[in-house]
Amino acid sequence: MNTITAKELRDNLEEITRRVRGGEHLQVTYRNQPSFKLEPITPPGKQTDPLEVLNQFLEKVQTVNTPERYRTGDLKQLYREDMAKKYGIKE
Repeated sequence: MNTITAKELRDNLEEITRRVRGGEHLQVTYRNQPSFKLEPITPPGKQTDPLEVLNQFLEKVQTVNTPERYRTGDLKQLYREDMAKKYGIKE
């Protein structure tokens, strides 16, 4: 990420706007301190649908190698059994 000063931003706004619209990310400093970032806004047509992202996540989760006993059983009970076996904890 490139860094520019607030003065450079003020003096070259048109050029910097063109750069950011082109995809460049800039950090702006004011009095030698990082103040804010400039980054392009995703065009409306390219925004990702949240439901589509959720469906992609769920598809990936289904491919995780989970032991059969965890897929079909009561997770709380299985957890209790595992803790009892591992640490001797009984309820």
